[in-house]
Amino acid sequence: GLGSTASRLIRVHRDSFENAEKNFAEWVGSETSLLVSNGYIANLGLIDSIADQRTVIFTDRLNHASILDGIRISGAVKKYYNHKDISHLKSLLEKTDTKLKKIIISETLFSMNGDISPIEELIELKQKFGCLLILDEAHALGVFGDKGAGMSADKKIFPKVRVENIDVRIFTGGKSLGLEGAFIACSMTLKEYLINKMRPFIFSTAMMPAISHALSTSIQVAKNM
Repeated sequence: GLGSTASRLIRVHRDSFENAEKNFAEWVGSETSLLVSNGYIANLGLIDSIADQRTVIFTDRLNHASILDGIRISGAVKKYYNHKDISHLKSLLEKTDTKLKKIIISETLFSMNGDISPIEELIELKQKFGCLLILDEAHALGVFGDKGAGMSADKKIFPKVRVENIDVRIFTGGKSLGLEGAFIACSMTLKEYLINKMRPFIFSTAMMPAISHALSTSIQVAKNM
């Protein structure tokens, strides 16, 4: 009786999952969040669900493999911009058909070399060119920001950043929280869409409820560090 034995949509949508999502969203200042099995699945499933052949995705050259694989399976047009190079990203955006859907994706704290993404400039470009902005906070959670809520919540480094100006943020439970799983921090509308559209969520067995209970506890511990 310890396992979930099926996907959440079939039989195992439990209070412990919703509690973990609520606790996490409150921590990072998001309207809501969606708990999935791991960070790789979060990026893969999210990108595949919201992008298609008429989408252009602008990705930092050092983004994680899960982001690149998500772009590939979505069928979207992938455009690399040089690592943290805002001028290069801007030039690519200026050359892109305004009728196409555009998404900018970047890690906030890069796993490859530990440097920090220019979040304020990314938000400015998102607003100027009408893009969706996705930030992967996997390596910043529990380390940066108010109560460890991530780089986008770090007012000392980014005083002008407001998390409501970032469309989606990806976080993991497998690093600073010491467990497993991942959270997609987003709007309620997007969460409902992903629940009914995101293939890895729909067709995967849900995590053990004990893990979601433990995640809620780990969140409280991290907030009080």
